[in-house]
Amino acid sequence: TGEPVKLTFKAEGEVSFSGNDAHTIMAINGADVTLEGIKVVKSVAKETLTGAFKVSGANSKLTLKGCSVIENYVEGDKILCSCFALSEGASLTATDCSFIGNTAYSAPVLYVDGANVNMTGCRFEGNYSSAEVGVMLLEGDQESSFTDCEVIDNHAWTYGMIQHVAGNTTFTNCDFKNNGINLSKYPGVFQLDSDGSGKVTIIGGECSGNQAGNCGVANQEATGAELVMTDVVIKDNYGANGDGAIWSAGKCTLTRCTISNNTSGATDKKIGQSLTICGQEFAMYGCVIENTTGKSSSNAVAITGDARVTIGSDSEGNRSVIRNNSADWGGAVTLSGTSEAVIYDTDIIGNHAKGAGAIRIVDNTSLTLTDCVLKNNYTTGGNGGAFAFESTGNCYCNRCHFEGNYAQNEGGAIKVDRSSSAMFLNACTFKGNYNQKQPAGTTIQINNNGSFAMNNCTIADDTYSETGNADMPAVSWLSFDKPNKMWFSNNTFIGVPRLNGELTNGGLVRIWFDDETEAHFVNNIVVTDEQENVWSFCQLDQTIGKDYTPSVYLYHTKYSKFENVSACESLITSMENPTSSGFSKNSFGDL
Repeated sequence: TGEPVKLTFKAEGEVSFSGNDAHTIMAINGADVTLEGIKVVKSVAKETLTGAFKVSGANSKLTLKGCSVIENYVEGDKILCSCFALSEGASLTATDCSFIGNTAYSAPVLYVDGANVNMTGCRFEGNYSSAEVGVMLLEGDQESSFTDCEVIDNHAWTYGMIQHVAGNTTFTNCDFKNNGINLSKYPGVFQLDSDGSGKVTIIGGECSGNQAGNCGVANQEATGAELVMTDVVIKDNYGANGDGAIWSAGKCTLTRCTISNNTSGATDKKIGQSLTICGQEFAMYGCVIENTTGKSSSNAVAITGDARVTIGSDSEGNRSVIRNNSADWGGAVTLSGTSEAVIYDTDIIGNHAKGAGAIRIVDNTSLTLTDCVLKNNYTTGGNGGAFAFESTGNCYCNRCHFEGNYAQNEGGAIKVDRSSSAMFLNACTFKGNYNQKQPAGTTIQINNNGSFAMNNCTIADDTYSETGNADMPAVSWLSFDKPNKMWFSNNTFIGVPRLNGELTNGGLVRIWFDDETEAHFVNNIVVTDEQENVWSFCQLDQTIGKDYTPSVYLYHTKYSKFENVSACESLITSMENPTSSGFSKNSFGDL
C-alpha cells in the first residue's frame, strides 16, 4: 500500500525474544515495530552491524517500552554492534528499558548512522567492548536525545562509552558513573570526533567515578567537535596519563558546572588535572573547580597551544570559583604556548603549588584578569603566591583584589620573571600578602627588563615578611630587578613594610637599577603612622662595581600620618571613618 507495516509485540507475563546463541532476531525495513515488556536475549551477530535488530530504510521505526536487552553478543573478528544497528532514515524510541551485559568488538548496544534516537529513563549497565566503544557509536546526520538515562559500570578498550562522530546529540539529566577503560587508552565516557558538524549537549546529571588512560570523562579530539555542558556535576574521575575530566581541542562551553576532586597521574606540566584546553574556543561561566589533586601534574586547568579561553560569571551573575586545588606548578591554572585567557568575575582561593600558587603564565601567552579575587593562595617552595608570570606576552589586572597570598621565596602576591613582558595593574587592592624567605618584594617581585604600570591601586599596611633573610634585612613591598620602564600613578600606600613586625630600612618600592631603568611616580599618596626617616618611599640600589644612572621622576607624591589622614580623605577612593589602626572593611575587605 505504500504505508509502512505496523506490528506490535506486547508481553502478557514474561516473554523473551531469543537468538538461541545462534541468530539475530529481527530485520526491519520500511516497517513500524513496537515491543512492550519483551526481554531480548542472546542474539548473535555474525556479520558487522546486524545486531539483534537491524533497522534500515526510510520510515523504519522501532519502539521499545519497558524492555530488557540482555547478554547479546557477536561472533567473529571485528564485528560491531550486538543489539541495535540503525542506518539513515530509521528511528529508535525507547522508554524505561535496560541494556545489560551486551558485548561486541565495538558499540555493543547501539550503532547509529544518520538515524534518529530518542531514549527516556533507560539504563546501560555492564556492557563491554573488546576493542573500541563500550556502549554506542553515533555518526552521520543523526539527531538524538537521551533523557533521565544512566550509563553505569560499562567497560571498553579504546574510545570510551560513547563515540560521537557527527550529528547532534543531547543528554538531559543523565548520569555517567564508574565507567572504565584500559588505563593506557582514552577516554572514560565521551569520545568526540567530528566531520565539522558534530555537537554534544549535556544538561544536568552527573559524571563521576569514571577512569581512563587519558580524560576521565571526555576527549574532544577533533577541532570541529563542539561540547556544551550545563549544570553538570563532574567529580571523582581519574586519568592515569592525562586529564582527570576533559581534554578539549574544539569548541567547549561549560555553564554552572561543578568540577570537583578529579585526579591525574600525569607528570607533564602542560596537562591539567581536571581540564586541558589546547585549541579553538573554550568558555566557562559560573562554574566551580575545586579539590583537584594530582601525582605531579601541573594544575587544575591547563591552557595550551593556541587556545582562546574565557572564564567568568554566567548570565545570572553567578561567579566562577577556582578553589583548593593543588599541583607542582600553578595550583589552579597554567597558560602556555601562544594561548590567551580572559578571566573575570572569578574567585581564585586557597590554591597551592611548589611554585605559582594559583596561576602560572609561561611561553608567549597573555592573561587578562578583571573583577577577580585572589585570596589565600600560596607556594610551598617557589615564587608567586597568587601567580607567577614567566611569559613574553602581557598581563592585565583590572579591579582585582589580592589578599593573604604568600610565597616561600619572592613575590607574595605576584612574581614576574621574563624579559620583554609587560604588566599592567589598574584599580587593584593588595592586603596582607607576604613572603617567607626573601623580604624584597613581599607584594610584587619583578625580575625582568620589561615594562610595568600600576595605576589607582591600594596596598594596605598589614603586608609583611614572616621570617626574613639575614643577608637581605631590608623589606619592600614592590621590588624590581633591572626593569625597563615603570609607571606608578594615583596609588595609595598605607602603612610601612615590616620584617617580623619590626621596622627596617627598606622602601615601599625598591629598584635595582641599570642605565635602562626609567621610573615615573605621579600623584601617589603614602599614609603612615611611622617616622619618615626610618624608611624611604623609593629605595634605589645598583650592582656592586657598576656605575649606572637611572631616570627616576617623582611628582606630587604626598605623605600623611594617620592622625592627619582626613586631609587625604577626598583623594582616597571609598575611605570611610579612618582610624589609627587602619581603615574600614568597606575600603579593604572582599570586593
